[in-house]
Amino acid sequence: MAEDSPPTKAPSLYAALLLFPLLRGSFWRDVAHLGTGYGIVYVHVLLLLVWVPLTVQGLRLIDRVEHEYAPKVLNDFPEIIIHGGRARVRGVEEPWVMVDPQTDLPFLVVDTTGQVTSLRGRPESALLTKTELIVTHLDPLPTQVIPLTTVEAFFLNRALLVELLDELSGFVRWAFFPLAFSLSISYRAGFWAGFALFVYVYSRRLSPEGLTWGACGRFGALALTPIMAIDTVFTLAQWTPPLWELLSLGAGGALAAWGARQSLPRAA
Repeated sequence: MAEDSPPTKAPSLYAALLLFPLLRGSFWRDVAHLGTGYGIVYVHVLLLLVWVPLTVQGLRLIDRVEHEYAPKVLNDFPEIIIHGGRARVRGVEEPWVMVDPQTDLPFLVVDTTGQVTSLRGRPESALLTKTELIVTHLDPLPTQVIPLTTVEAFFLNRALLVELLDELSGFVRWAFFPLAFSLSISYRAGFWAGFALFVYVYSRRLSPEGLTWGACGRFGALALTPIMAIDTVFTLAQWTPPLWELLSLGAGGALAAWGARQSLPRAA
């Protein structure tokens, strides 16, 4: 009998962060009939929690790129000068090839001597000749040929690249969390609104009065919880299963529909 007695206050949505309440029909009923608001604040808090470990991972990746990957790539980077529509190269023997140290695959070849004039049959993705820059492997885009006559003056060497990388990494470290958080709000808000609309329509198939918009919003927010938890694990593991977005939409919709069934009597 105690289990059927009505609760004295609305349950907190934040209990769902433990995931276990989402398996209890009574939790969904209490959220539907006693809860307030639309759950959008809950979505923001959930995103904040998710982006803490992802930010740590992202900053570690930036450190690896700056201190491990970049020095290997730029170890013997030449001095490149473009003036009057023609390129000159100093400090290396041409053709000079830049190699990805992680895969040992070449991705840039520089040759102003005329020995290499095309990327046809070559593994590199870009070629700088005396008069043009050729970029390929940009599917579905076609190969791009950029005449150097479009460049008034250009100078690049290893020291300048290191300086630019240092400035860029500093900016990214500062902007990573707010930028990622802001973009994810827009992205996840679409999921939240879609789940809420789905629950609103589905609840009216279960019962003539259905659920209120507020309850549907809260259900949409709750449906995001396991999706974002699992998505965070996949991201940290640097692996995502095939069709994950489609699967997550289906799983979130199914969870929200189950909650609606627990909260309303079915139409006779």
